[in-house]
Amino acid sequence: MSEHSARLLWVALFGIVLSVGLSALTVIYLIIAISSGILAATPIIELIIDVAIPVITALAVFATLWIASVMSLLWAVFRWVMQIENYHLASIFARVEQIIPPISVFHLPARFTPMPASIERNLPVETTRALASLRRQYVSGDISDVAFERRMDRLLITNTRRDERYNR
Repeated sequence: MSEHSARLLWVALFGIVLSVGLSALTVIYLIIAISSGILAATPIIELIIDVAIPVITALAVFATLWIASVMSLLWAVFRWVMQIENYHLASIFARVEQIIPPISVFHLPARFTPMPASIERNLPVETTRALASLRRQYVSGDISDVAFERRMDRLLITNTRRDERYNR
């Protein structure tokens, strides 16, 4: 998981815990305020104006925070899943694309297919690590298709030139 995704995940979890906790405290306050107002024989209209309206407004803000946090959490998990390289997932998405052709624009099987070991086996460790990092950046959406292809070509061309110099 990239540092950005991990940070987003923790912020989302904090937002969920904070919004749920504040909502619970607000509901408890509402129950206590209405109960004490009823026991003090305060008119219902006065209770609604003094207590219920501000509490409902606060609950709406906390609900918005909760929704934003859940959406952020789902986005962080989605980005993490998109970084997984697995032939099994690639084959599942290939079958799904056959069943639902419109989703083929996302090229999901290609995103989950690891680079063939035969290609990486002949590469130096630094180049293999650089390629893995590059693929993670691409899958997480940090770089565009064009930038990915350009950097991939540059890495492979640099490696080819290095091999040619050593073979002379």
